[in-house]
Amino acid sequence: MVEINLGIEHGEAEEEAKEAMKTLPPGTYDLSCIGCKPGEYSKTKRPMLEFEFEVVNSSEWNGKKLRHTCPLPENGNNSGIGFLTEVTRALGNPWTGASINTEDYIQRSCQANVINSDPSKDAQGRTFANIKSFVQ
Repeated sequence: MVEINLGIEHGEAEEEAKEAMKTLPPGTYDLSCIGCKPGEYSKTKRPMLEFEFEVVNSSEWNGKKLRHTCPLPENGNNSGIGFLTEVTRALGNPWTGASINTEDYIQRSCQANVINSDPSKDAQGRTFANIKSFVQ
């Protein structure tokens, strides 16, 4: 048997998890891009870019994380490309040429309008915050 030191007791972990799952109230927030990686949508298998943001300049919500996905062109299908142009412009770095470097967006800042996606819910039935649009 292997014993692993977690450095946190169960009750403390439950409280931290509860705090992390609090839904960000609707509003406009300052965000910092802390991640950008390629992926694919699970149902359609279409390629996408997933941006990960962290709330900054907010006394109550600093560090709260949000994700924003953008479909990528595939086999002549450019639908949804506006999501990518909007986020890259908001981050102050529209791409040039026909390729994009995900590292170019890390640690860049922007503002975004956040909504609570209802009736969209996660597997546990909780509502979650979504980026509706970016402030240009």
